[in-house]
Amino acid sequence: PLSCFSSDIQEVSVTYSLNYQIQKENAQDIYRTIGIRYFDTVITPRIQEAVKSVIAKYTAEQLLEMRADLSNEIKNILVEKLATYNIEVLDTSLENLDFSDAFTTAVEAKQVAAQNKLQAEIAQDPKCAIHHYNLGVAMLSLGDYDEAENCFLESIRQSAHMAEAYVQLGGLCLRRGDLDGCYQYNKEASQLRAKYPIPWANMGFVHLQRGEVDEAITALHKALTWDPRYVQARATFASA
Repeated sequence: PLSCFSSDIQEVSVTYSLNYQIQKENAQDIYRTIGIRYFDTVITPRIQEAVKSVIAKYTAEQLLEMRADLSNEIKNILVEKLATYNIEVLDTSLENLDFSDAFTTAVEAKQVAAQNKLQAEIAQDPKCAIHHYNLGVAMLSLGDYDEAENCFLESIRQSAHMAEAYVQLGGLCLRRGDLDGCYQYNKEASQLRAKYPIPWANMGFVHLQRGEVDEAITALHKALTWDPRYVQARATFASA
């Protein structure tokens, strides 16, 4: 694990993994110019630089809330930096963020208080789709994925037009390796709101995982049409 510091000087232990490849035509150049220990010489320092620079931009609480965004931001840096050495980044994963016990306890207490508030709002207005959606997001942050799924499904039952809930359900499907479910939920979201870039980017990712490159490019192009600065779509598009 890498020892990093957030912008509010909280120490964070980060476990980050990288899957890469070297093109055969570039292997000899890499061995000649860098050496056989290219991982220690080039890749490890670039991972450390990228992770530490991204972690330092955000507060500890922000880091907890934006793990997927962090992973993509780090990946984009590594794709650019390692390309100069003819090393291709295939996939990356931000596997764990570990904080001090005192900070973790304080955050958990705050999350439970927020959860209780959301449950009280639902008790007062059980037919409000947004209340169920917000509780689902809170459950995600606590790692209770089953309860989060129930909340998002209830949000849709109360309002079939909650595109965000469909996207979240797609993310939960992807988490358990269900590409078909992920695609279907994001397709529903894109039909509800055609100019919503996230479902298009997610569908592009699924197409790419299936080896459907042309379909992936079409979906990712739509995501970037609606939001040209969308980092996840740009990163996935680059890998297509």
